[in-house]
Amino acid sequence: MKSSGDLTADELRAMLRYDSETGHFYWLRSGTGRKPISEPAGVVRPDGYIRITIDHIIYYAHRLAWLYMTGEWPPGQIDHRDGKSNAWKNLRASNQTQNLQNSSVRCRKAVPLKGVHRHGSGFRSRIRVNGRRLCLGTFRTPEAAHAAYAAAAKKYFGDFARIE
Repeated sequence: MKSSGDLTADELRAMLRYDSETGHFYWLRSGTGRKPISEPAGVVRPDGYIRITIDHIIYYAHRLAWLYMTGEWPPGQIDHRDGKSNAWKNLRASNQTQNLQNSSVRCRKAVPLKGVHRHGSGFRSRIRVNGRRLCLGTFRTPEAAHAAYAAAAKKYFGDFARIE
C-alpha cells in the first residue's frame, strides 16, 4: 500500500481533474469501479474540509490541489485565504501560526468577536503570537476590545490576519 507522499502529480492527474476556478475535483477514472466518472470527488467533513480517498488513503482536497498545480506536495500547511474555498487563487503555503491566525471564530457563546472575552464587567482583548498569549487590554465595550485585536492581528500577521 502507498503512503501519502508516494502519490505523484502525474498519477493524480490521471485519476482526477481539478477545476482551479471552483476548487472542485472530478473523477476521470475509477480503479474500483465504484466511483462514477465525471462526478465530483470527495466527501465534505462537518468542518467544511473535503476529503478524497485514493487507493485507500485519505487526502485533503486542498493538499491535492497544491500537488496538482505545482507538481509537488506542499512544503507545510495550506491556508485558505477565505477560510473555505479550494480554488487555486484562494490557496497559499503557510506555517501553523499563519494558518491558525486566519481561522474564523468557531463558536463563541458570550462574545462572538475574535480575540474578545468577557472579563468582569468589561471585555478583554488577547492575541497569540509565537505561542505566547499577549493581553491587549480590558475595554468597556466588545467593539473596542475587538478593534484592539484587529490592529494587533494586522501588525503581527499582515495578510494572514483574519478579524471576523
